[in-house]
Amino acid sequence: MVKRTLAALMAGVILLVTDLAAGAQPASAYATFNRHKLIYGVGNYGASDQYYWVDSSASGYSSTIDTAMDNWIYTSSYWGITTPISYLRTSTKSSSRMDHYKVSTVNSWWGLTQMFSGSTQIDPLSANWVWAKVLLDGDFANCPNKKGVIAHEQGHSMGLAHVYSGTAVMRADIGGLSINRAQPDDLNGINYLY
Repeated sequence: MVKRTLAALMAGVILLVTDLAAGAQPASAYATFNRHKLIYGVGNYGASDQYYWVDSSASGYSSTIDTAMDNWIYTSSYWGITTPISYLRTSTKSSSRMDHYKVSTVNSWWGLTQMFSGSTQIDPLSANWVWAKVLLDGDFANCPNKKGVIAHEQGHSMGLAHVYSGTAVMRADIGGLSINRAQPDDLNGINYLY
């Protein structure tokens, strides 16, 4: 019995090493838009800072937006995971790669992200984008997880798609959950893209 168990274990290790050597990736708990992402990256560890901007329509959530972004940036001491994310807030919209707005209409969503190249909206499943627009719902004041939704939409801006299980901030149902910051699976997704 011990020999069989040892033989099965060795066979499993050999298969895993063979799969990884052939280029197979281990299962992951993050999703991307077919590997599409921001053309100019997410900051390259501070060597190429990127900028986000907050419109006056979303200024009531500035502190929450700033904290959500900081939680994407400062991950080493919290999770032990370093990412290339380096964003600074700007007051100059034209230098921003991620704009935050609050719309006046009440929708079926708490947050929505749209990707653009210039003024042309991009399908993130088909192409990379230059900048993104994060929209917060007109009824966002009643959102039970404001910081989680904002962090989730910022994740879309950087190239992460929805996941449907686990503890990632990119869960499609984030508005009703208590997860309110990027989790290890989210950060691993960023490291995979950039």
